[in-house]
Amino acid sequence: MKKLKIYEDSRVYIVDSELESIVTQMQNIVSVKAPYGMIRQLPDLLSKFDDKYLVILEEKTEPVRKAILDNKSQVMDHLAGKPYAKVKEALYANEFQRLLDKAESSNDVSRLRSLGDQSDALKERLFNEMHELDEKYAPKPEPPKPTPNPNPTPKPPEPKKEVVNTFLKHVVHTTSWHIESEADIDKYCEQLKRQLKENMREGLIYNIKF
Repeated sequence: MKKLKIYEDSRVYIVDSELESIVTQMQNIVSVKAPYGMIRQLPDLLSKFDDKYLVILEEKTEPVRKAILDNKSQVMDHLAGKPYAKVKEALYANEFQRLLDKAESSNDVSRLRSLGDQSDALKERLFNEMHELDEKYAPKPEPPKPTPNPNPTPKPPEPKKEVVNTFLKHVVHTTSWHIESEADIDKYCEQLKRQLKENMREGLIYNIKF
């Protein structure tokens, strides 16, 4: 029953006819009122289930593991050389390592998918945190030098531009493109161009991460 629950929790992410057949046989045995003559089949089915599910789990774990490591690499590269890098380096690395440990010990495909989403959210949060710290550590502007003109015309201060940190998937509102032809490429590029123009406005700086 524990194996069946593991499969049921993740079945939407699993497409494998062999595993489905094994699960169906197990379900048939545990669902009948008097399964006594069929119980002897369960050890072999459980062994087959474990072997097949482990292969699928490893296949599903690798892209999540790669995504976590890629996100970590982007964050650590952006952090390098900043005045607060030594303070934050271990903290940021530990955040990603925690997700990596969960991914490598998980036996639940659906949980693996959520860890990939958590990694993306963590990357976004840390980039936003670094942007705030950059403003905090930015050098203060020097006071204006005295001028001999007794009635100087004050120079209007330059308007401060707003910086927006975002990710490409938040601009295009999708996580995948389906491309079969050059026409599809043109369509998606035009769509991206239109969405960027719709979001742009005067005095705005867009930092878009991939």
